[in-house]
This record gives sequence, C-alpha cells and structure tokens, in this order.
Amino acid sequence: MENIFHHIINSFFLLTCLQVVKSLRISEFIVPRNAFEGSDARIICSYDLEGYPLYTLKWYRNEEEFFRYEPKAKEPYMYLPVKGIKINRSNSTHILLSNVNKFTEGSFACEVSTDIQFQTLHQESHLTIVASRSSDNLSTYSSRNVITVLLLLQLMVSHQIIKSHFSVNLNVGNS
Repeated sequence: MENIFHHIINSFFLLTCLQVVKSLRISEFIVPRNAFEGSDARIICSYDLEGYPLYTLKWYRNEEEFFRYEPKAKEPYMYLPVKGIKINRSNSTHILLSNVNKFTEGSFACEVSTDIQFQTLHQESHLTIVASRSSDNLSTYSSRNVITVLLLLQLMVSHQIIKSHFSVNLNVGNS
C-alpha cells in the first residue's frame, strides 16, 4: 500500500514539474530608461505562450491601464485615455508612444495572460522624460557632465593645448 502511495506522489510531482516547464514567459521587455521630451519612445513586451492561446496583453503607466490587446474580442485593440499617453502605432507586442512629455514619465508595465491556463505575468520598468535636446538650460545637464567638461578644460590648459589665457566663471548653485 505504501508503495502505491509513493508511486502516486511521484507521478503527481512529475506532472506538476512538466506543467511548470510548459508555461508562459516574457521573452523581451524593453522600456527605454530615458526619452527626450517631444520625441517618440518604443516599448516592447514580447512573450512566449508555450502553445497556449493569448487571452490579453495589457499595458499600464503608474498602474493605470492605457492599452489592451485581446485577440478574441470584437475590437482586439483597445486604447484607454490616460494623460501623457499618445499611441502612434501598436501591435500585439510593440507600442510607439509619440510626443512624450513630463506627464508620460512613470512606471510602465506589461501584463500577459493566457487563455485556458489563466497564467498571468507582469513586468515593469521606469521611463524618465528628459528636457528637450534644444534646451540651453544648464540645469538639464547633470553635474557629472559639467565636472567632466571642467576636468577636460583643466587638462587641456595644463598640457598647453589651449595656449591663450581665459577664465571660466560658473555660478553653480547660486541664483
């Protein structure tokens, strides 16, 4: 009797392991770390369903849903209005956000769910919007970049690459 019970437990464990091996996974998830204000940003959520049908792919920004792809629905693509989100193009794995701005910034997440098995995976990453490239405002540059430029100038002067005398007056931190 104990042998039969042991056999049943082993069989159950083996079947459970086989189910785990054949499961949903997100194969590629890309949200750019930074995007310039006014530019486009492509976000990607590719998935491997291991043979199961897709139920939905949902996109969120700061936990607010803005896009849904549900292949079996009458209208498979659903766009939900969210401030700062303008979708230029989309398909079952990619979205092109257009004309991003400070309201676009946030935590972007994709959620993939399968039909039949009802497995769901969720992955997220943060997108930061950087001031426009054309901005002349010194505050858009990091202090690390300013220090790097100053060190390069110091090196150039000390090696007499720049022979003329000049002075640099930076009023950093003072208004």
